[in-house]
Parts: sequence; structure tokens; C-alpha cells
Amino acid sequence: MKNPVKLALISTSLLSLAVASYTVHAALQLELDTDHSSVTFKVPMMGGISHFSGSFSKFNADIHYDAQNLAASSVTATIDPVSVYTGVEARDHELRAKPFFDVKEFPEIKFVSTKVERKGKGFLATGNLSLRGVTKEVTIPFKMTGESKDSKGDVTVGFEGSLHISRNAYGFMWQMPKTTNWLGDDVEIDMSVLAEPK
Repeated sequence: MKNPVKLALISTSLLSLAVASYTVHAALQLELDTDHSSVTFKVPMMGGISHFSGSFSKFNADIHYDAQNLAASSVTATIDPVSVYTGVEARDHELRAKPFFDVKEFPEIKFVSTKVERKGKGFLATGNLSLRGVTKEVTIPFKMTGESKDSKGDVTVGFEGSLHISRNAYGFMWQMPKTTNWLGDDVEIDMSVLAEPK
């Protein structure tokens, strides 16, 4: 009769290997499941007593995620500013024109990473953000919210991140007449995305 303790040890080892093969997988080439992802923004109003908020409905990203060699990971993301939505049609129309997004002159918002690194329990993606003809280096803190493997072995990964930028630095200089802080300078951009195999 085979030793049951030995069999149990072998089974445990095989299970550990199976779990490891799931969480320590090969590098992934991903794109966004845009139906289950979101990009939103908010700007303080009247000195911060309220916030003006909105979202974009058209965006995408190419993600190369290598958990074992994070330095080889990268992301290139684009947003179509025509898709800006705040819930007020007249305001959305104004935002697409000068002096805001000016979509005829600047039809794309783009982020291209130059470095991805670990930071505590999360990550940092540093790269160049191009908006309204201005390109500046930014760093986006983000976390991986989890991953799911389907019956074919394809892995879908969830990410969440948040970025603060100066709207004035990107040329959004508008201010309510006769005021100085009706619309604040700090813009918070929040991203919650599902990334699936290309």
C-alpha cells in the first residue's frame, strides 16, 4: 500500500505548482475592455466647496505587463476628447471647443510610459502625457485589483489608478470673469479598467 503521507505531500506540491503557474504567468499583451472600464475627472469649484466632474466614453490602451520583469512593462493610452461627458449637452459642446479641449486642433490625449516600477503594494507608471499640444512628464500611482483566468487560459487583469495635473499647465486658462478661484487648477483623473488579451 502506498504511503498516504507521501501521497499527500506530492499532492500539496503539485497544487502549489499549479497556483504558482497561475499567479506567476508569462508576460501579457493586453488591451482595454472598454465596456467595463472608466476614465473620469473632477475639478474643484469655488475654492473647493464643490467639484465639477465628467468622464470620457472613448479611450483605449495597449498594455505590456510582465510581473517577473516589471521594467519591461509598458502602457500607451489614448483618449478621444470629443467623447467628454458632463451630463449637460451645452457644457459638453463648450468643452470640445476653445479655450478648453479644442478638439479640432488637438484630437487626441495620449500617455506613453517610460518606466513602470513597484511602490509599496502598488506600482508607479512614469511617462509623457500630451494634452492640447503640451507634453509633460507625469507619474501615475496605480494598483492591480486582481486577475481572472478563463477556460482557455486567457488572463484578464484589473487596474485602478489616479493622477493629478494642473489644468493651467496644459493651457486650460479659462476662469469665470471677475473671479480668481471659481474653477480650481487641480484636476484629478481616475481610471478603473479591465485589460484583456489582445
